Amino acid sequence: MIGFGLPGPPMPVFLRPSAVGPTLWDLGCSLLDLQPCGASAVLLAGPPMRWVLGILFLSPWVETLLMWPILGIIREVTRNDLRIALASALIWGYIHSLFAIGWGLTVCWGFFVFSVCFLEWEKKSKGKAIIATALVHTCQNMVPAVLALMIWILKGH
Repeated sequence: MIGFGLPGPPMPVFLRPSAVGPTLWDLGCSLLDLQPCGASAVLLAGPPMRWVLGILFLSPWVETLLMWPILGIIREVTRNDLRIALASALIWGYIHSLFAIGWGLTVCWGFFVFSVCFLEWEKKSKGKAIIATALVHTCQNMVPAVLALMIWILKGH
């Protein structure tokens, strides 16, 4: 709700969040002090250190460990690294869009980069591929983590 009990602006269908995962719409609504909805309500619930740690440390490592077998399965279909990275990005975009459509659309580029990172570092060792990819993912997640924390602070918590 906007102040004085007025409803917030209508949200375009393709930006409507579902249960988990922030969209830019969600973060914008929170920043403008509109009623949190969907993903932002879940993301910004609870103590801030819990969700900041989840965004920065849990998600990158878990998703990198899940990326490893996904890349392996795609590699059974094609040996072309570009095609593998593109397919991986589309799969990760689809997975994230199950939580929030806008989120799924925005993660494709990041997961393309993470996939390329993993594929290149994997040539040296799987361990280095996991570490390098998770660290790149962590750095990419710094922006939403800092934004979410700033929103929490600006709301006077």
